[in-house]
Amino acid sequence: ETQLNTLRDELASVKSVTTNADVLKEEIACIQRANESLSVEVWDSKTRFETLTKSSTMSLLMAQNNLTIEKQKVLKIEEKVEGLEKEARAYEVTQEEHIAQI
Repeated sequence: ETQLNTLRDELASVKSVTTNADVLKEEIACIQRANESLSVEVWDSKTRFETLTKSSTMSLLMAQNNLTIEKQKVLKIEEKVEGLEKEARAYEVTQEEHIAQI
């Protein structure tokens, strides 16, 4: 009877270990699923970050290009203004000379 009780105790111990192993397997599977989900989230975040970076870079390049174009326009306007100022001075001199002759 003592041996029978010992065998029953050992069987109960083995069942307990088996049950614990099954629980651990379930926990590992749950952790693996969570890890896969996190991997997908990280990949999505990385992809979004890269997309935003590319988009921001393109926007910056376009803004720099627009600024260059606007600077060129300003330079052309300044050249026209200088030309008009020279014409106005020349006209003034001509008018003053004309008035002096009168």
